Amino acid sequence: MAARLLWEGYAKIIRLMIDKPVSWVDVCVHAQIVRRETAHKILYGLKDAGLCYIIDWDMDNADARSRRPVFAWGKDADVPWPAGERRRKRRVAPTELLAMIVAIRALMEDPLNGKMLASKTGTVPRTALNMIRALHAHKLIHIDHFQDRGTCGVGYPLFLWGPDQPDAVKPRRQSERSLWTKHNHYRKVRNATANLMHAIAGSDLKRTRQLAHSAELVAATA
Repeated sequence: MAARLLWEGYAKIIRLMIDKPVSWVDVCVHAQIVRRETAHKILYGLKDAGLCYIIDWDMDNADARSRRPVFAWGKDADVPWPAGERRRKRRVAPTELLAMIVAIRALMEDPLNGKMLASKTGTVPRTALNMIRALHAHKLIHIDHFQDRGTCGVGYPLFLWGPDQPDAVKPRRQSERSLWTKHNHYRKVRNATANLMHAIAGSDLKRTRQLAHSAELVAATA
């Protein structure tokens, strides 16, 4: 059942927890989960990852042993079980949730796009992009900035963790004349570098230009 939630379902649960503390009952109602065990796996999976903690114990009746844990987003010490020590049942978090947790941690550290996130999570770019779409739809991540694509026009967006943060404004599309100006500039720089390396090394011109192009790519991505 948990696998059917996929990224949209997990993003919805995280959004719910950020807005207010939740118990397994809240998760079942809002995410349309039938089994309590499934909700427990999700909540304790997030807790074990250090993304949430037990803030309180909801009381069904006067018996403390029947209370259910209430989870809040963030890092803090768990409120102990009112009835004393409790041996927690071991639960294995769903595979999709573990991938989402890795993605969230990566997005907390650096602005990423789908391809970058895929390399961080070990998933394919389409899966990483679907995670980004789900998290962005629930305002859990935002567009931090648009990366410059040089002569290729408007840059692609890079996303960063930050609930309810506004997206960066998309740069205005560059004119064809501006793109050609950039292209000619880069070509002149590449040719000048190749000629300089050829003069220094005294080697084959074609090979020298290949080396210059490689050096330019390395410098651009540094």
